[in-house]
Amino acid sequence: MSFLQIKNPALLRLRLRSLFGQNARAEVFLYFLYHDSGTSLSISREIFLDQKSVYSVLRGWLEAGILESAGGKKEGYLLSEQSRRDWM
Repeated sequence: MSFLQIKNPALLRLRLRSLFGQNARAEVFLYFLYHDSGTSLSISREIFLDQKSVYSVLRGWLEAGILESAGGKKEGYLLSEQSRRDWM
């Protein structure tokens, strides 16, 4: 899978915060632009947010169809190919 090279991550973070607000959604989305998959624990450790807020974002996006389950609680979540193409 080919990922885009993000040339200015700080500017992208600011734009995502203007879109999603200054909460966990912008940080979680930015995480999925850099990584293929993740669990709520691994994501919360990397972006320095509490696991409960990350988990609620992940569950909401799973129900909305933005994310896909990667098999179970241990495998976590991944950004679906359709969602990745739509956002890119």
